[in-house]
Amino acid sequence: IRAQRPQDGILAEESGADATDRDGVWIVDPLDGTVNFSHGHPHFAVSLAWAWRGRIEVGVIYDPLRDELFSAMRGGGAHCNGRPIKCAGTDSLRDAMIAVGLGRFISGEALCADLVQLANTVQKVRIAGSAALDLAYTACGRLDAYYEQRVFLWDLAAGMLLIEEAGGVVYWWPQPRPHQRSCLAAAKGLAAPLIELLQLTPTTDA
Repeated sequence: IRAQRPQDGILAEESGADATDRDGVWIVDPLDGTVNFSHGHPHFAVSLAWAWRGRIEVGVIYDPLRDELFSAMRGGGAHCNGRPIKCAGTDSLRDAMIAVGLGRFISGEALCADLVQLANTVQKVRIAGSAALDLAYTACGRLDAYYEQRVFLWDLAAGMLLIEEAGGVVYWWPQPRPHQRSCLAAAKGLAAPLIELLQLTPTTDA
């Protein structure tokens, strides 16, 4: 990236922020699902996004074990290995399988309240350990939604564009830590019911 786009900035999990005030910024997570990887659990991915003046324009998520490349360009749709994908048509929480991200940044009470609400309402809750793949799977209909209270931009950026281009709805809103956000991404018919269930007041300009 530095060789081909020296004029751009980079925001990356391992190397931090460099020139992120520039028009073009790459948002990189070279290994999303690090704990899975370190335990030999086969669920992790590379996430790469490019933003222009604060708006994500390109997103790519690659799962090396399944050789699946999820990609999106703003206005060009979402794809997996070159084939078009779209979010599920699910419109009932009772029929929904929803991914939840867990991190060390949230209190037990807040975490338990959300999990109880979801577990008592949706068909299934899944906790897989890779936000990028949760978003990619929501974009292609393998999951119906993804929610996490505290997650970082490099985990989200590429997947958020995938969801938008696959016909879903995405919300993210700021948290106190730098580059940290809350995130809800869902099939279009589930966004409003999930916001009501979880009592969220999300925005889309974070």
